Amino acid sequence: MDVREKKICSLVAKATNTSAQNLIKKGTTMNNARRKEIQILCEKLTEILAGISATKDEEKEYYNNIAKALQDGKNGKESECAINYLDGAEQALEETISRLEGAAG
Repeated sequence: MDVREKKICSLVAKATNTSAQNLIKKGTTMNNARRKEIQILCEKLTEILAGISATKDEEKEYYNNIAKALQDGKNGKESECAINYLDGAEQALEETISRLEGAAG
């Protein structure tokens, strides 16, 4: 196992609270280590996605609960814009997670 492979195993070990020696021992391939790293990234991104979704839902609730006249005003337009950006971020992150899962096989 070369230095690069050992470094990746060490990083995966830190992220998963697993002994690097357990990842490096015979039978563990770099491919498995990379899959595990991608899985960890997907889990972290899923947590971030949940935060984006919650923030978007809160912003939608705010927008829906303000008077129609305020919805058409500056604050309403800013809220609507934020909702659109959060929606775009949510979609992009869902696509990213899907691509990472595809890469992991």
